[in-house]
Amino acid sequence: MSKEKSPKKIMSNDANSALVMRGNRLKRLRNLTNLNREEFCANGEINFNTLTSWELGRFGGLTTSGAEKILQKVKKAEVHCSLEWLMEGTGPEPSVNPLSPIQFEHPENLTEELIIDYELACFKAKNIDAVSLLIDDNGMEPNYHENDIVAGKKRTGARIKTTLGHDCIVETETGEQLLRNVRKGAHPNTYTLVCNNPDIRKWPSVLSDVKLKFAAPVIWYRKKDIP
Repeated sequence: MSKEKSPKKIMSNDANSALVMRGNRLKRLRNLTNLNREEFCANGEINFNTLTSWELGRFGGLTTSGAEKILQKVKKAEVHCSLEWLMEGTGPEPSVNPLSPIQFEHPENLTEELIIDYELACFKAKNIDAVSLLIDDNGMEPNYHENDIVAGKKRTGARIKTTLGHDCIVETETGEQLLRNVRKGAHPNTYTLVCNNPDIRKWPSVLSDVKLKFAAPVIWYRKKDIP
């Protein structure tokens, strides 16, 4: 009688997605050094094929020991990042020393994405309580579009009232981050979030009486060039 083969363990979609997102953070971090993969691995501290598999989220993805090597490498390029952000996406995003020209020592590697990431990192390095958002809905068209990036400085508590009438990155009490125009709510300490586009696909065009953790008026805005 033939023995039944034991079923292979298949990684869950959630686990695989986490590895891919970790790889995307690693690629973004490497991009901030303005080094391609070959240049990043030039001194032999990190294997090229290993780095490629980490960035693609393959074969188990980036390990903690690998992440520690990455952080030491990018630190030499004056890019600062925490282990928690690289591995889990939590905590402050990477920062770049805005006075350092090292990121532009290889102009052939400069891409639009890299330049935007570098500018955003400089903005965050210069501003306390900075927050950014990659827009993922069409609610603020025609002024802002999906995949545009906005940033501002958080206002919390009673200071949220100073943002009334402004387009702001907001975080609701339940953790959603959106770009909306902030209006006064009908109840104390609540706000009404209004879209520019009444034909929004993912959310209602008006969210009434929402409690906010913070609101950050948009003071930095970038969009990718039309292909």
